[in-house]
This record gives sequence, structure tokens and C-alpha cells, in this order.
Amino acid sequence: MPLTAGGEVPLYCSAVGWAMLSALPSPVAAELLGGESLPARTSGTVRDPGAVLAALSAVRERGYAVDDEYAELDVRAIAAPVLGPGTGSPARSASSG
Repeated sequence: MPLTAGGEVPLYCSAVGWAMLSALPSPVAAELLGGESLPARTSGTVRDPGAVLAALSAVRERGYAVDDEYAELDVRAIAAPVLGPGTGSPARSASSG
């Protein structure tokens, strides 16, 4: 499924989604991902919710998320959460692909 401007991409297969998930408490991120295998968009999509959750610690440490063909072949992106002042809650996310 090709990416289009204004289109929707699930949280688990985009750098923006991973950045947003990384800014949430782990139990909230786990609830959003659910416990079932996630549908693949490409062969690079991380389909295991547990694997996504485990990788979020590295995203938190680095301060940014990387999408390596998770949603579409030949498309890579990085994104970082922009946190609200004093709250640590995600306010915005910036991405470049």
C-alpha cells in the first residue's frame, strides 16, 4: 500500500509512531499495540508487539526513532517526539523521510 500525503499509517510501522510510543509510559504503549501479531505492510515491518516495545527503550535512549522500510519499501525516516513543557507528554513529532 503506497504512502500518500495525508494518509494514515499504524503507529507500529512508522518512525513518527515509534517516536510517539517511546514518549508514553510502557503500559500505555503496550495497550495501544495490543497483544496480537500486527499486520505487515512490508517484509521490514516489525509485527511482534513485544519486539516493538523492547525496541522503544533504544528509541528513548537515542532520542529519535528510525523507520527502515516498515511501511513501504525504499522509504526510510527518522522522527523525534517533541514533549510538552514540564509534562513529558508528547506534544508533536517531527519526521523526515
